[in-house]
Amino acid sequence: MTIPSIIKSANRFSGLRAINRRMRIRRIASTLERLDNRTLEDIGLSRWQIQDRARQIVDNNLQSAA
Repeated sequence: MTIPSIIKSANRFSGLRAINRRMRIRRIASTLERLDNRTLEDIGLSRWQIQDRARQIVDNNLQSAA
C-alpha cells in the first residue's frame, strides 16, 4: 500500500466515523424528543438541552470505547 492510499483510506474511515456519530446523536435526540415534558423534567432535562445531552452521551461512549 502506498502512503497516499493509506491517507485516503484513513480519511474515508474518519468520514464514516463522523457520519456514524451524527446518526447516533440524531437517534438519541429523537428518542428524547418523543418524551413528554414531565418525563424530561423527571430526568433533569429541558427540551432545549436535548441536542447537547445527546452529543455528550455519544462522545462519552466514544471516549470510553477508545
